[in-house]
Formats: sequence, C-alpha cells, structure tokens
Amino acid sequence: MDKLTSYRCKQHQAGFATTEMVIVLPLLLLLLLGTAEFGRVLYQYEALTKSIRDAARYGSSHALTAELGYIDTTHPEWTAVQQDIKNLVVCGMKSCVGQTALLDNLAVTDVSVTAPDGEHLRVDATYYFEPIFGNTLSLFGLGGSIALNFPLRSSITLRAL
Repeated sequence: MDKLTSYRCKQHQAGFATTEMVIVLPLLLLLLLGTAEFGRVLYQYEALTKSIRDAARYGSSHALTAELGYIDTTHPEWTAVQQDIKNLVVCGMKSCVGQTALLDNLAVTDVSVTAPDGEHLRVDATYYFEPIFGNTLSLFGLGGSIALNFPLRSSITLRAL
C-alpha cells in the first residue's frame, strides 16, 4: 500500500469515528444522568428512613403516659410528643423554627404519628422526589410522557418504652 492510499484510509476512518461518537454520545450521557438520578433517589430515601427511625426512637421513649403505663392519645402531652416527632423527622430538631428541612420540600404535614394500640408508636412519612432534569420524560410522539416525580414512603413501628 502506498502512502497516498494509507493517507486516504486514515481520513476515511476519522469520519467514521466522528459519526460513531455522534450516535453513541447521547446514549452515554443519558446513561450517566440516569445513574446520577438513581443515586439521588437512594440517598433521599435513606435520609428519610434514617430521620423517621431516629424520631421514632425519641417518640418511643416519650410517648407513654407515666401514670397509665400506655400511650393515651387523649392525654394533652400526646399532641406535644406528636409535634416533636414530626419536627424531628423534618428538620432533625424538636423545633423547626429557623431550621431548614433535611430534604427539600419535606413538610410537617407529610409526616403522621399514630398509636395503633396502647403499646406501639407508628411514624409514616411521604416525600415526593423531584428529579433535577425535569418532572417528565418525553417519548417524542411515541405515546404519553412518563412522570419522573414519585413518592418515597417510609414507616416504622416501635414499641413504646
């Protein structure tokens, strides 16, 4: 093979490499961004679960009515304990005044504290995950779009001490 043929072959290959990159790069970027979003989902779910677990531990040691020995949901202290638990889930402290939420857009109204019976305390929370890159994925005319924001739900039930 002479030098001229070798030079033309290299130019031809350079065009193929550019074309391949144009085809593959969007797929690789989509895969990279999807992996990053999945990591964010796992992180936020773990943060929600950890805050619920910590708040429930606090509540399990403060929910019993000292005189009765069981959880009395009609007792005036029950409302204060419920509010403390909700605040612990949302901002990590018993009072959320001047504090930021542990997760963006997590509010006290997203948390519920119940006593299924006189011995157990249940804490439930729902957090709506919001992706960085938009709330819907367009299918480019191949059907309706796919919603990417979805609720993350976590709950725990502990025996009151």
